[in-house]
Amino acid sequence: MAFPATKLDIHTEIYYSGAWHDVTADTRSRQDIVISRGRGDEASRADPGSCTLQLNNGMSKINGAVVGRYTPRNPRSDLFALIGRNTRLRVRVGPNNVGLELTGEELPDNTSYASTSDAAALDIVGDLDLRAEITPDSWRPSILQTIAAKYNTGGNQRSWTFRLLTNGTIELAWTTDGTSGTRQVRGSTAAVASDSGRLAVRATLDVDDGAGNHVVTFYSADSIDDLGGGPSEVQLGSTVVTAGTTSIFSSTANLTVGSIQAGGYEFNNEAHFGGLVHGFEVRDGIAGTLVADADFAGLEPGTRPTFTDDAGLTWTLQDEAEIVDRSVRFIGEVVAWPPRWDLSGNDVWVPVVANGLLRRLGQGEAALDSAMRRGNTDQAIVPPVAYWSMEDGSDATSFASGLSGVAPMTFGIIEGFVRDIRPAAYGDFVASQPIPEFSITTAVGPVPWAAPTGELRIFSLLHVPDAGVGGIRQVLNVTTSGTAAEWGIELDSAGSLRMRAWGRNEASILTSGWTAFALNGKNALFGIWLQQVGADIDWQIFVFEEGATVGSVDEGTLAGHTFGSARTVYLGKVGDLAGTAMGHCAVYNQDTNTVIWDAVKNLLVAWSGETAADRFLRLCDEEGVAHRIVGDPAESVAVGAQKPETFLDLLYDAADAELAIFDERRDALALRWRNHAELENQAALALDYNERHVSPPFEPLPDDQATANDVTVERVDGSSARAVKLSGPMNVSETVDDPLGVDRYPDKVTLNLATDDQLEDQAWWRLHLGTVDEDRIPQLGIDLARNPALIDQVLALDTGDRITIANPPEWMAAQAIDLIIQGYEERLSQFKHYFVFNCSPGSAWRTWLLEDDEQGRADTILSATTHQFTAGTDTAMDVRTLQGPRWETDAGEFPFDVTAAGVQLRVTAIDDSATDTFNRTVSNGFGTADTGQVWTTSGGAVSDYSVTP
Repeated sequence: MAFPATKLDIHTEIYYSGAWHDVTADTRSRQDIVISRGRGDEASRADPGSCTLQLNNGMSKINGAVVGRYTPRNPRSDLFALIGRNTRLRVRVGPNNVGLELTGEELPDNTSYASTSDAAALDIVGDLDLRAEITPDSWRPSILQTIAAKYNTGGNQRSWTFRLLTNGTIELAWTTDGTSGTRQVRGSTAAVASDSGRLAVRATLDVDDGAGNHVVTFYSADSIDDLGGGPSEVQLGSTVVTAGTTSIFSSTANLTVGSIQAGGYEFNNEAHFGGLVHGFEVRDGIAGTLVADADFAGLEPGTRPTFTDDAGLTWTLQDEAEIVDRSVRFIGEVVAWPPRWDLSGNDVWVPVVANGLLRRLGQGEAALDSAMRRGNTDQAIVPPVAYWSMEDGSDATSFASGLSGVAPMTFGIIEGFVRDIRPAAYGDFVASQPIPEFSITTAVGPVPWAAPTGELRIFSLLHVPDAGVGGIRQVLNVTTSGTAAEWGIELDSAGSLRMRAWGRNEASILTSGWTAFALNGKNALFGIWLQQVGADIDWQIFVFEEGATVGSVDEGTLAGHTFGSARTVYLGKVGDLAGTAMGHCAVYNQDTNTVIWDAVKNLLVAWSGETAADRFLRLCDEEGVAHRIVGDPAESVAVGAQKPETFLDLLYDAADAELAIFDERRDALALRWRNHAELENQAALALDYNERHVSPPFEPLPDDQATANDVTVERVDGSSARAVKLSGPMNVSETVDDPLGVDRYPDKVTLNLATDDQLEDQAWWRLHLGTVDEDRIPQLGIDLARNPALIDQVLALDTGDRITIANPPEWMAAQAIDLIIQGYEERLSQFKHYFVFNCSPGSAWRTWLLEDDEQGRADTILSATTHQFTAGTDTAMDVRTLQGPRWETDAGEFPFDVTAAGVQLRVTAIDDSATDTFNRTVSNGFGTADTGQVWTTSGGAVSDYSVTP
């Protein structure tokens, strides 16, 4: 028997010594475990998740000889020195349910699967044995789903596919030569039970049974360990015997779980697997050698992006594929373990509060460095030999090194002149804090010794004043250990550049021609690139203007010389630069094409133009923070320059621009992002008020808390756009003049967007969300002890998911209630599992989609009924189009739903005569009679209404 007939199977665990340890026996059952996640009622940002519970700290049931087991500094405790600040705690319900979570998206969107490269051991041409333990979202999917495959249509590299069909049967298909023409398909003659939940399935192919046939057999079992003769293994239907022997083509396709190789689909009716894959095996021969053994259930939730299986194969989780544990309700960190006791000392406990990752990340957080500094000190790219950001304060007398062990850049002494470098004087580079301006004084940077590599690149930011410099000036020089002992870039009054080189005797050995880079008044990154090619040196001056997508170069060859290693860098060596600004001077000696062309062009604009989701992913990767994203990063909005703000503020800014859900994962200590597009037109958990699915709190609030009908959106450092609702429900008119008006509710928001072109769309979206014409339902209660049939569906819900409630009570508005989950509180005890969801209106996220069967229909401007109607025998109503085009009458466009006077109607046909006639069925009741153009009701829920002539 299961909950609520038996106690809720709750597990409390803490992590120490490299593993999770169960402390359920010491968790007090008299006190609810309370979990909260996401946003509260109309809060703008998610709070850190939290979990509160009490641990018995007297005689432990786990270690009865110890009092004070959960007091971290208690030397008598077996947990001494093992628990303390930020010890991880998690709460699970039911047994472990770890697996590879896949989305079930229709192909060709190959975004959710796991793969391993082709290997000799996988190139099976004879008998084959495939085994998978899975929990599908449905054993009767709406479209066939690929469990696993070694199959690629590109170059005819088709080996085999293993799939779940819409009727619950399992299919094995293969080709003998890699082409579709030899594709053989065999399916199980019996289906898996529709309510099977987690189950293991198996397909074997005997290519030659010795009697001139090939044989396919299908099995199921409780677990993958039972496949191959275990006690729970049963055959799925009959053995499928086909005359003639066969073979499997040895393809170069990757082995994939949950899909086929990217780009390799060839049918319109196939999809990624949707649900959990707990394990997958490939055996060479029936019950033969194990050549692939992906034990997803044995991985830690949040594992990304690669792991090695027991057969030695390296697997990669692609895009949205994630390792999850669906039994986990919360994971967080315990900040403190405060001992508490009653006056007698007989009752000793620890009230534990664990928080999600957002709490620690937001604790004492400092602003991140500028984009240029972060990029040049990111050891994951290519480490420089020397780097000075030159973002020092206005009173600086030297420029600190950005690398440990490298000396600062000092101010040179020019006899007869004062030091006139002005630190922090120029602040118009988007990728940098203010950098210095140079006039007479030189900045000198000693470069640590590094062995010659045959490559050298030195660069700096550069801003030349609008008026230019007074003549030919040296701006960037580097001395080297080779026969070409010094290299320098010269700047003239027109903003042109040329290359110079001098030998060991200081004699000029290279003077290039002038290249018209026209740098006066511009922000750019410029520098020198040298490459040793035999006895000669290829040289290059390169320039990237801020905001450009490509650079400009001047290049040539100096014959018969070497450059060796960099020794000293000079900025403004001869001086007289008239206020030219330079900063972020870097010296690289390896793989500098990657550094410059792939990284610096993004750093120069501080990643302006990347999508909000890509910023989330990149920053999390750079900061080493675990994360998960739901949705395609390419589908999110483009954001502006990355400012020197805190890590979380940068993520919040990106989420605000995207209108994304940004909070924490439930089953891993990680952040979570859900794209705006993932909130639109999603399937919902369908509840029914009449079925007692809903519990308190459930109170509609017809208030104005979220109302905004006059919205202005400003772009950081940019323009603005305004959207105002002038007509229709919730418009800005006064109610005395317009019954649909609610007066003016202004709202103003500043967003970090990439371009001003985005402002209009942003303003109208926020106006759309701020003028939802329905009551708010800020909180919704669901009692799982009262509704055990809903347990699996409710436990699968997360922030951003949608809930609908049919048949609301008569005293509420008649239409079905549509909600988006912003956060929730979850209470657990032995006989309680109760949710209170914090919600916002979901109807605003039901958007129009071109040519979509459900969402691709446009309303006419204004239609009205011509008569009152009452319950009766007729199932038609007369409708007149008052404004806009007439209704579609093509039979192929039916049925579709409309809403009239708050009632949802299904239109099955329209007779285009003097008026449009809707033949309809109705599933819910609606309001009272008013005039001849308004619906009437006979009260309660009804199935049909008729027209009164």
